[in-house]
Amino acid sequence: MFTDFPHGNTSGPPNEPAIQLDIVRNALGLAHTAEGPGVIVPLGHEWSEPWKDEARELVDHRAPRNDTPQYQEDADRDAAIAEHGETAACAVC
Repeated sequence: MFTDFPHGNTSGPPNEPAIQLDIVRNALGLAHTAEGPGVIVPLGHEWSEPWKDEARELVDHRAPRNDTPQYQEDADRDAAIAEHGETAACAVC
């Protein structure tokens, strides 16, 4: 089965339960109807946004990198130090 959706969204767009359910039902139904391995069955669902154009842009949308480790909570930092030593909490110690 093939869905031409962005990476990580194989079973449909977020907050679209009707499409997601249709995709899952079709995928499970393929267990009974598939003609053999390697056969690709397109479902015909389309992503509503022009996601391919954005995916092809050579733009890095990731958060900036930091030289020092970042911890969500002080307890996370403390756990890293306990497990790996004081150097786990800084880039150059």
